[in-house]
Amino acid sequence: MEIVQIYPRGNIEYADQFVLSVLFDKEELLSMGMQEGQAELSDLYIEEDEFNKLYKLWKDPDYLDDFFENNKEFFEDDYWNNITKARFISDVTSSAPFIFREIRTLFDEGKLDEIFEPLGREDKAREPFMSIRVKSKFGRINRRVAFRIYAIKIEDGCYVITGGAIKVVEEMHMAPNTTIELNKLNYAYAEIGIHNDKSSFIEFILE
Repeated sequence: MEIVQIYPRGNIEYADQFVLSVLFDKEELLSMGMQEGQAELSDLYIEEDEFNKLYKLWKDPDYLDDFFENNKEFFEDDYWNNITKARFISDVTSSAPFIFREIRTLFDEGKLDEIFEPLGREDKAREPFMSIRVKSKFGRINRRVAFRIYAIKIEDGCYVITGGAIKVVEEMHMAPNTTIELNKLNYAYAEIGIHNDKSSFIEFILE
């Protein structure tokens, strides 16, 4: 597992805030539940960090076509209001650019904390005194707020992206894609969650 700098573009050592992203290797991703043949493991995406991988996947019609087919049982549920594949692909590809533009804008304005919230009750309870797992909600697919980006919050304004998903069902463990995202988040948290402030974390990644 590697840590890749997203924002700011310059020296991170003296930055007031940052967005970093995890880069998992193939063996790590397989251990988290991904299967050979998945797009994320292809030569096109395997060397991308999680933030930039999401940016590309959510604009890739071939990937989205496969995603819809692989999750058809969920999209046939009443919750999705009989969404068609064409509508799904159109909504995702039109929403994706706005999601990443909003993240950059909020970073520039120092307002990243407005879009991330604790992943669960356990994280909310730990938030005042240690790093936690967080999630953000973006965009709309057939009027559902379905995009998620998952991260580790080191302290206010300082985030490490571990992945993201198009959430097709309420609980993460109920769908394969969000189960994998939870595994990725927990794996990264086990590695870097002991760092409870920006200074110690930056010292860790610069070693």
